[in-house]
Amino acid sequence: MKRRRSALIVATLLVFGLSGWRYLNPRQPQSESDLQVAFLKPAPLFELFDQKSRLVKLNAFLNRHPILVVFFDGDKGPDNSEVLRKLRDYYPALKENGVIVLAVSNVLPQQNRSRAEPFPFPLLSDVAGAGSPSVVADWGCAEPADDPEMIRVRNAMFFINQAGYVAWEDKYPKPVDKPLEMITSLLTGSM
Repeated sequence: MKRRRSALIVATLLVFGLSGWRYLNPRQPQSESDLQVAFLKPAPLFELFDQKSRLVKLNAFLNRHPILVVFFDGDKGPDNSEVLRKLRDYYPALKENGVIVLAVSNVLPQQNRSRAEPFPFPLLSDVAGAGSPSVVADWGCAEPADDPEMIRVRNAMFFINQAGYVAWEDKYPKPVDKPLEMITSLLTGSM
């Protein structure tokens, strides 16, 4: 009986001691970026022509492969994108791991064709104007251009998981924060 009473007193002191310590040392509030949660939703579907004028449908790859969708400014060309250059260099290993790479720009297929020789994955063309439905706009990568009839493309990379879901933030898919690190993790199989 005396042991139980001693154990109860020790437990009570321990609870009060820890409670007092937490009161004197409150947790630091998390930053707002730590509190944001990326929700997964189905990826917006699209059908676009590649550099060889073949129709590429996103839904042909969904539920079968992880997919990287990379948006780039077609006026500057794919060689101007560090992400696309890295994807080009490591494409055989990515393909071996079952990763599909699709790059989307705002230029005509023939313009992509002239620049696409060293790129082993499809360079897709979304040439819709500012007032038209646009894949670039659906993915939140449209920026105003000097010509009000045109749109500029903001460089961004999105990861679609094998189930066909992509992270969302507000009303658009959320781009990958660190695309080069994402590529490395896909290469090492840690994704």
